[in-house]
Amino acid sequence: MELNVSPMETGEPTKQVPCHYDRTQELKAFDDTKAGVKGLVDAGIQSIPKIFIRPSEDLAQELNTCDNPNLQVPIIDLKGAQQEEIAKRILSVSSEWGMFQAVNHDIPIDVLEGLIEGIRRFNEEDDDAKKALYIR
Repeated sequence: MELNVSPMETGEPTKQVPCHYDRTQELKAFDDTKAGVKGLVDAGIQSIPKIFIRPSEDLAQELNTCDNPNLQVPIIDLKGAQQEEIAKRILSVSSEWGMFQAVNHDIPIDVLEGLIEGIRRFNEEDDDAKKALYIR
């Protein structure tokens, strides 16, 4: 296998060098920065790091296992349901899908907008402030 070394990393023209890819080492290096994906963007990366790219064979196999082209993100209706029933449903869809959409939650739009603004402000903080809260 060969690795493209960019001018940004070496100051020289792009060249091919042999290497053995160590995903664990690259993932550890990424985690050690504690800057997340935004840190990569802020650093000016020009290509997607290999740790974020799945082999095309894996993707093809996964795409071939879907026999329902009309899949939708699960929706959990919070209106009128018992807490225990809602908790079981959230646990179930979170385990299967990893996400869901909650409807009839009665959270005012200004609260939701404030949440999004808080996330934006956090992501625009300097790296040192975010590193203190970084977990994986």
